Amino acid sequence: MKTSVKWVRIPLILIFVIGMTGQSLHAQQVMHVNNTRVNLRSSPGVRSDNILSTVPEETRVTVVQRQGAWYEVRLPDGQQGWISQWLLTPDRSGSPGEGVAQSQPQTVETATKNAASALPAPSQFADIDAMVHIPAGTYIVGSSQAEIQQISTQWNAKIDMFTDELNTEQMTISGFYIDAYEVTNADYYEFVSATRYPPPPDWSDGFYKAGTDNHPVTFITWEDAAAYAQWAGKRLPTAEEWEVAARGRNGRIFPWGASYSTQNVNVNYVESGVMAVGASTDDISEFGVYDMGGNVMEWTMTQYDRQNDFFVVKGGSWVSEPFVARGANKTPSHVDYRLDHLGFRCVK
Repeated sequence: MKTSVKWVRIPLILIFVIGMTGQSLHAQQVMHVNNTRVNLRSSPGVRSDNILSTVPEETRVTVVQRQGAWYEVRLPDGQQGWISQWLLTPDRSGSPGEGVAQSQPQTVETATKNAASALPAPSQFADIDAMVHIPAGTYIVGSSQAEIQQISTQWNAKIDMFTDELNTEQMTISGFYIDAYEVTNADYYEFVSATRYPPPPDWSDGFYKAGTDNHPVTFITWEDAAAYAQWAGKRLPTAEEWEVAARGRNGRIFPWGASYSTQNVNVNYVESGVMAVGASTDDISEFGVYDMGGNVMEWTMTQYDRQNDFFVVKGGSWVSEPFVARGANKTPSHVDYRLDHLGFRCVK
């Protein structure tokens, strides 16, 4: 079980050092985008009304200036805007791309490492026990036509809700580690405190509601989740990795087994909101990963139907129909959605 919140105090001298380090990242230095999809914004900060465009992964950008945890950058096509520092990595090629000014990779790399070392480390992630190992192998993903027909009939749902799961296939994946629990308010508070990243909009004065330390953090956009994962030295899971962790070696329908009946799972308004992670005693996969069927739905790094603005969300939540708790289920979610039943977990 995850521990309660760890209050982070940053001495004034440390803040000064971090600020000075940030100032050493001069304009005209080159970085590249390190996530599948990154928003270019008209101003620093995560808002739904300041998105200028979408920047593909590995795009090289030129730093214009820095403001806190945000960089104003110029793209190769001349477009200019703001990107969070957690979605950028120093460029090490040493040669500028088309329309990109000459970089100073050693200077920017050294400064970035200094800034990172000055920040409090995410203590939880040094403990591998907080993660579950999913061994390399060949696993079942997706659903057959017969399976989705049965699901549609059983829950009186339109069959076209499930056609994105077709077809069942054997997928070979490399081994990886996945968080045993969804990222909690306490976890996310460490990130916010260490980086001064904007807190979720449902927090008050930068703090989550008392007594919800071990509740999943919610009202998190895809970009927020990706930024947290980058800071933690992890990433978001692919939809297939998530599904394998939920369904196990033999392709279970639900994380706990073949059927949904009276299991202790936070789905379909059994509770009036999210619960502490791991509180639903039946909602555990064969590999020992908790809350993949209910509590909150979870972001993945897989685009939905190759649409830039939509990503696959996996798992059910406290407001979901029971069939959404199936490991194969896919839900499209716009990258800027902030919902009281949508959170995430990470892999590495």
